[in-house]
Order: sequence, then C-alpha cells, then structure tokens
Amino acid sequence: MGLERAVNIADLRRIAARRLPRPVFDYLDGGADDEKALQRSIAAFADYEILPRALVDISTRSFGTTLFGCPVAWPILLAPTGLTRLFHSDAESAVARAAARHGVGYCLSTLGTTTIEDFGRSAPAPRLFQVYIFKDRGLTAEMVARARAAGYDGLVLTVDTVTGGNRERDVRNGFALPPRLTLRSALDYAMHPFWSIPALSRERFDFVNVSHQAGARIPPGTSLIRYVAEQFDPGLT
Repeated sequence: MGLERAVNIADLRRIAARRLPRPVFDYLDGGADDEKALQRSIAAFADYEILPRALVDISTRSFGTTLFGCPVAWPILLAPTGLTRLFHSDAESAVARAAARHGVGYCLSTLGTTTIEDFGRSAPAPRLFQVYIFKDRGLTAEMVARARAAGYDGLVLTVDTVTGGNRERDVRNGFALPPRLTLRSALDYAMHPFWSIPALSRERFDFVNVSHQAGARIPPGTSLIRYVAEQFDPGLT
C-alpha cells in the first residue's frame, strides 16, 4: 500500500511497519514498560465523541483559527518528535513542508535533528520550539535565545520527562544512538534496503542543537534512557 491509498492512521501505521526496520519502528510505535500508559492514551482518544446537530446551516464553514497569534487552517498543531531523521532523510524539514501544505503549525523538539535556524526558515507559522530543561541551564537559555533570534512564535515547555521511560522494546532490540547493530537487527536492516541504504549515506546522526556542547553530545551506543537521565534536570519545580 502506498501513502496515496492510506485512508486512516491505522493504514499509515501498517505502511510504517513494512518500510522501517523493526528497531526503528518499535521506537516510533512503542511505550515504556508494559505500555499501559500508551494503551490508556489510545483508549482515552477513543472515548471522544462527535455530537451532530441537525438543522444547522453548514453551507459555509471554516476550520481556521489562530494559534500563538498566527492564522492556521486547522485547530491542529504537529507535536515535537525527537529523532525524526530516523524516519525520513529530510527529518523535520520534511514534516515542516507537509505542515505548510495543510496550513498547520509545527513544533521543533529540543532533541530534533534539524538546527533551530534551519527549521525556522522552513517551518510554517506558528514556529514553535519545545524546551527541555537541561542540567546545563546555560545550554537551555542559549537555545531559547537562538529560537528568539530565528523568529519563533512561541515556546512549548515540557515538564513530564524528569527521567527516561524504560522502553522494553528498545532494550530487546539493542536500540541505541546511533542505532547499534546486533545479529538480529542487522538482518532486519538488510531486509529494509529502502531505509538502510539512504541511512548509510546520511550525515552523522546527532542532536544538532546541543551537540556543540561537549557535555551534551551523544556518546556512541548511548540509550535514550541514559541520555535523558544524564542531561535533563530532575530537580525542576
């Protein structure tokens, strides 16, 4: 199935499962421990109902609104997602182009793989930057200043990640940054050449907005759990 034939999110998930190596898909699709919170989040969305009202004039309708003072075509914001280069060779810039086509805003993750400045030039308004509070407060302040200088419209402060979740799928797959090969994962990568061959020719995987600080770089083979534990400030109040 190609993207043009996808009619819902479940179709997109099936396409991703076929196209991505298992360790990469599991990182995208999985949650922590027994994934109870993930299951409850899905169930919570299923509880929402659309209540129709009859005999209401809908001959003229608009879904547009404003977010952070910027007009958008839909009351939707594409949330920050780390490690985006794992899923598309153009990383966050590809998502920004899709957001622009549909008139919605997009938020760059602190752990994004596109620089604050490059994203600011490619993303539609509202341009937002997600802020994690690092133990190195100077690094955090520097990123906020860079977002301001690049013309961002707002900040999204994330406070619910005081420690990394124990993502059991990632542990079983040996998933690390950059991805570490095991016999099982090597075979899986070999079976997904449309992902693996471009990945080999890409620039080195990195969290480009923090890697200029020696203390915030990703040591080879580091798990995301370990990185979060070492870098994010658990004393935030």
